[in-house]
Amino acid sequence: MQDSFVSVEPVIECGPADLDLDFKVFFIELVERSYRQGHPLDRIIADIQTACCQLGVPGLDELRFVQWAEQTFEQLEKQQSQPQSALNVCHLCGKIAPYRESNCASFCPYSS
Repeated sequence: MQDSFVSVEPVIECGPADLDLDFKVFFIELVERSYRQGHPLDRIIADIQTACCQLGVPGLDELRFVQWAEQTFEQLEKQQSQPQSALNVCHLCGKIAPYRESNCASFCPYSS
């Protein structure tokens, strides 16, 4: 008797809350660039809200752009106030330069 299993590719359903990590990294890099150019957090948030309104993409307002910008800004402020060392290592997981990670656990103080 032959096997009657048919090879079926898995279907991955993405809802509006799912987001490609590459995009999140890209977004965080934009916030970092604005921070390094000396823009205050209020201006960065205003620019984000203006861009979201102008794009007119349904469901875009459900994403947490402002929260990501605030978290990134806080981490950059914290990083700038720390004494500069050659290597920044997370005390929880051992990742090097953990403030750049986009897949840390929710309890990680460096997670974005």
